[in-house]
Amino acid sequence: MDKGMGKSFKSRFRRLCIASTIYQVWVARNKRVFEQEVQDAEVTLAKCVYAIKYRVNSWRGIARNRDNWRICIDWGLDLAIFDK
Repeated sequence: MDKGMGKSFKSRFRRLCIASTIYQVWVARNKRVFEQEVQDAEVTLAKCVYAIKYRVNSWRGIARNRDNWRICIDWGLDLAIFDK
């Protein structure tokens, strides 16, 4: 079974990371091609991380378990996303 296709927090988080990365790389590429503006890889990465944190911090009702907790700690996410 494909690990990214579930409804768990980990699966949703993984899909969001992939989508955010693709989007930010696409935006940086379009700036380079159409606006002749080069964006550093660090800036692209920072925008990607910000977008992921912003989106995940709006989620609520996430199950409290070790895997989910570890993701939140590693990424510096708001712990208010967990069930109360």
